[in-house]
Amino acid sequence: NHLYELAPFFRRAGDYEEFDWKDDAYQKQLDRIALRKKKAQPNYKETAAEKVKRLQKLAMWNAAQRKGMSETVGAITSQGQVVDIKVTLQKPLGIDFQERDDDSGKIWVGEVREGFSAAADGSVARGDWLSAVNGFEVEKLPFEDALQYIKDAQGDIELTF
Repeated sequence: NHLYELAPFFRRAGDYEEFDWKDDAYQKQLDRIALRKKKAQPNYKETAAEKVKRLQKLAMWNAAQRKGMSETVGAITSQGQVVDIKVTLQKPLGIDFQERDDDSGKIWVGEVREGFSAAADGSVARGDWLSAVNGFEVEKLPFEDALQYIKDAQGDIELTF
C-alpha cells in the first residue's frame, strides 16, 4: 500500500506509528536559526536569488505602506500582473539613485530625502527601481545614460517605477 510511504500517520490501526509534529517543527526552527546565524557572519555573501527575493520583499513592503492593502500591493496585482507606479515631480527631486552591479540595467532608489518633491509626493520609496523617464525606457540603459534623461528634463518629470 502506497499510503505507508506517504505519511506515517495514515497507517492501519495495528501498524500506527505516532507522528510527532513538534519534533518536525522544532527541527525546522533549528534550521532557520542556523541559516540566520550563517547570514549574520561578516563574510557571508548573499546569493543572487536571495538578493532578488530580499529586494522584492522590500519593494512590496514599501508599496503596501504607500498604497495600503489593496489589489496592487507591491506593484503586482493578485493576478500576477505588474502595475507601474507613475509619479510627476519637479526638480530638485531629492532621490538618490543607486546602480546595482548584480542587476544590470536596474537603477534603484537608495534614499528619498525629506524637503524635496519626491518626499512631499510620497509615492517613491527606497527599493523602487526606475523603468522610464518621461516615457523613455531607461531600464536597460547604462546608469549614467539613464540619469542623463533626468538631468536633461525640463519642467515636470514623469518617473515610472
